Amino acid sequence: MADFLQELHNWIIGNDVYHIADSCEASAGWSNIGANTYDPTPDSNDYIEGTASLKTGNSASGQTSIGHSKILDNPLNMERMEFGIFTKVEDISQLSSTGAVIIYAGTDNVANVYFDTFPASAITEGEWCRVGKRLTDMNILGQPDIRSINYISAQWQFANTSVIIPLGDIKFDYINYGPAEHLASSATFYNKMPATPNLCVALFDAGGANQAHSPMQRRSIRILVRGANRSEGMDLANQAHALLHDGAGSALYKKSLTRYKVESSSVIAPVQQIGIDENSYLLLGFDVELITKEIN
Repeated sequence: MADFLQELHNWIIGNDVYHIADSCEASAGWSNIGANTYDPTPDSNDYIEGTASLKTGNSASGQTSIGHSKILDNPLNMERMEFGIFTKVEDISQLSSTGAVIIYAGTDNVANVYFDTFPASAITEGEWCRVGKRLTDMNILGQPDIRSINYISAQWQFANTSVIIPLGDIKFDYINYGPAEHLASSATFYNKMPATPNLCVALFDAGGANQAHSPMQRRSIRILVRGANRSEGMDLANQAHALLHDGAGSALYKKSLTRYKVESSSVIAPVQQIGIDENSYLLLGFDVELITKEIN
């Protein structure tokens, strides 16, 4: 069921409302960080939004990271917003385990920014993943104006200075911002729930009476939500519950994904407390039963 879980995971991310800070359709306006960093190059074969992503890498060893920055034509008001990017990394072992990706949003230059670092565990190797955070929860350098954000940047930190990333083994796309309280403002995973971040959603295969050799399949999915407190966790869990609710009013009803079409979805019960994890964070969850049809 892993391929279906991935499609459902991607749909949940894509169904959330983000504003585009930069679509990453072209290299114009982007500057390189690092002496041997390749110019960002459009990739029309692999992207998360629009018609292309930007691929990057470095041509020689001897540097600790690669990155790119851009000054936006029009400043953005990100008050009460979260800022994030989508990235795809082909070999996560080449990046620092504790600080794989750093994102920046600021005013005019890197001297006045909100910034935060995400570990390698926040990224699934070979898949598009979003890293993001509410600006007011990020680190601050200088005096950025949250109502006038026009500097954006992302850096990928290496495991050591001998690392060489072939052009295209790191890609980035759909640099975005949106309401911090929205569902995908938290990290979303499938088949795992990493130790970090504290607030996240994870999708797991909960079994189901699949019929062999039939294009129609009955599937059961367990949705788990972790939060530092009950209020935070319940807010996120209820958003996920509403997104997957029963009937023709559901955003998932009769929805064609990539390989599968969802014929129906049925939330089995209200959100319930499942338990407490090893770090004393609350675990909430609910089950969804779906009937899907293979279309490709």
